[in-house]
Parts: sequence; C-alpha cells; structure tokens
Amino acid sequence: MPPERFGPATALIGAARDFPVVWSITFAHDDADARTRALCVGAHWAQAAYAVPTGAIRYIDYAFTTINESKQTIFGGSTMMVGQVSQSNRRHDNRQQSLRQLNILYTPVEERFERITRLAKALYRVDIAGLSFQAQDHEWVKSVQGPFPIEIDLDASLNQILFDEQASQVVYSDVRRDTRASGSGLVTGFPSVRSFAAQAIYAPEGGRIGSFFIASQKAGAIGHSGLAHLRDLAALVQTEIHLSFMHKDLYEFSSAMSQVDRRQHLDIDTGLWGEEATGLLVGRRLERARKAEVPCGLLVMSMDKPEHIPSTRNLRNGRRDWGGIALSMLRALRPSDTLGRGKDGSFVALLPGCTHKNLAQAAERVRRNVERLRLPADLRPTVSIGAISLQDTMMSSAQALESADDARDRVAREGGNGVQVAPA
Repeated sequence: MPPERFGPATALIGAARDFPVVWSITFAHDDADARTRALCVGAHWAQAAYAVPTGAIRYIDYAFTTINESKQTIFGGSTMMVGQVSQSNRRHDNRQQSLRQLNILYTPVEERFERITRLAKALYRVDIAGLSFQAQDHEWVKSVQGPFPIEIDLDASLNQILFDEQASQVVYSDVRRDTRASGSGLVTGFPSVRSFAAQAIYAPEGGRIGSFFIASQKAGAIGHSGLAHLRDLAALVQTEIHLSFMHKDLYEFSSAMSQVDRRQHLDIDTGLWGEEATGLLVGRRLERARKAEVPCGLLVMSMDKPEHIPSTRNLRNGRRDWGGIALSMLRALRPSDTLGRGKDGSFVALLPGCTHKNLAQAAERVRRNVERLRLPADLRPTVSIGAISLQDTMMSSAQALESADDARDRVAREGGNGVQVAPA
C-alpha cells in the first residue's frame, strides 16, 4: 500500500481508468534520470500502467499538486525531491530543443566528424571510436569507427547509464565491474564492450546533448592516463557544432534585418555589429539561454586610451588597428560567444554556458589577449572590463549591460587595465 499522503493522488488516477483509453501513464521507477519521463507518484509499490484520457487531465493536475505538497516521491527505495525530477525532465526537453535547433540528428555522414573519430581510434588503438547524441528515446550515433550499432535504446546506452548531469568525462577500464552497465546489451552482446571512456558534448547554450567516446573489447585497454587528448578531440567536435550553430544564428539574425541596409548596423572600425544590433542580439541570445536554463556571463570592455588608436575616419590603416583589437578579443572567446560594440565605443561580449566561477577567468583571458597585441608603444591599449554573471538572476539585458558597465567604469576610475565582476 502507498503511504497515506499519496492516497488522494493514487485514488484519483485509479478512478480515471474508467475513461476511454487515449493517453497512458506508467508508474515508473527510473524517472529520476528522465529515461521514461513518466508521471512520478511513488513507483516502488506500483506494478501496472493505467490508461488515462485527455478528459481526465484535471485529475493528473490535482495529483501533481497533492504529491508536490507531500514534498517527496519514492523511487525504488530511494527518496528524491519532486523538484529534482522536474529539473531532470526540463533538461531532457532542453536537450531535444537544442538538437532540433542544431539540426544534427538523422543527418548523413560528414567528413568533418569522420576524421575526428578516425583520429581517436588510431590515437588510442581501440576497437571503437564514435560520436553520439541523445534523441528522444534512444541514442543515435552520428559518426563511428569500428563495430557499433547506430541506434541504441537508452536502457542499454553506456553513455546514458554511466554519465550523470555533473560529469564531463567518464572512464571505465572494465564496465562489467559496474552493476549499472554490466547488464547492458552492448556489454553482454554485440559489440561486447569491456573498456569505455567518453567526453560530454555540449550545446551552445551549455546543456549536454551527446558524447564523444572510445571503447575496447578488451578489459584494461582504456585507463585514465592520456585522456586529456580525448577532451581535446571532443573540443574539436564541439567547435564544429558551435560554428554551425553560430552561422545559423547569425543567418537568422541577418535575415530578420533583411529589409534594412545592414551596413548601417555594422561598426565601421571593427566590422563587428554596432551598438543597436549588439543590444538586439544579446537580448535574443540571453533569452534563449534562460529558456534552456543555462548560466550566462556578460562582459563590457573599453580601451583605457581609445583616443590613441587610429580610426578609419582619419587614418587609412586605422581599421587594421581597431580590427586587430577586435580579432584578439574574438580569439579569447568561444565560437558560440557573441561580441559586438556597445555604447561610447565599448565592446560587449555574451558568454552562454559561462558560470559565475569561470567568468573572471574568461574576462582576464580577453584582457591579456589585447595586452599582447604587437602595436607601437604609443598605440598599445589596455582594457578595463566589467562583468556580471546571469546565472541566478532574471534581470533584463539592458539592466545587465548597465551593471557590467558600472563595474567597468569602477575599474577605469581606479587606473584601468583590470577586471571587476559586479554582484548579480
């Protein structure tokens, strides 16, 4: 029997069995990792699936309310907060949305990914190397070298079983020693995997969407040593994905401005988006990142002595100097980041997926890149950077820009050439 606090919820759902069958709900024990994404109402005592019609959805709403008030749901003997399950389901939905936006599922073989998986297989001398993405109810392999299926049920997927949401890399010298993976069809049957390692692949917004993996049919063939290269290879894959996404995003943004002369929206000195276009693009990408529930960092940067830097308006090679500064900033950022001009000649960068912990480090990397520019001593600028983390705040893009600009102004007043992170 279920605990008393679940009585009203289970009674209501049980009553709904009398309706015609048009919708089904399973009391599932593995909803904690969103593999079935079924309704969670204390699955450890439930043995059956109930058929529920759309006309009875109000019962489900009440059931969720009842369960939520009890503060917890039981899963196979373990306790988990309902909010955590909802968060897991949101991650699953965000992952599917990201994959749709990237338009990468069920696409033909591409040489840009094939060459990376070939390199991984040769570098680690393993039987299998591949790149896969987590689709709605299965894992789909985009590129693979060696004997490996193209589609895998999530219950059998080693990437799904062994990864948790916090891990960026997993390594198993013998997967048979792990009780979660030892029963997988990939271990007990074809292709008989014994050693396995994988590096997470992330969407431009920051959520995990897939894995770059290597596997061997011999135990002990893969260990922790030398796996820094696996991280590097996964970074190459991610760069390819992010570049494709960036081109698509910029195309959509440019198309939205197709009725206007785009030259009016470009900064003449750098070739970056001008102040107005940057504000629109930052707002658009910030909203997208929030929907995906991933952190964001915002940088506002200014040259401490901009009057010493020639402009195209008064010197023929001025664009080379300002353009060089812009290029040095771009090289310190990722392909998925946004860089443009802000008010009063400043630069603005939005960094999706950048946490509060990493924000100051990212800003300092930009500052150092500009500082290392090979310009004449009297033209060499230094940079004041104000930053703000948008990880746990709902402020608008305009408010975030103002807060970061205030932090930048404080750095400039204190002598410049530094970084300050504003409180969110």
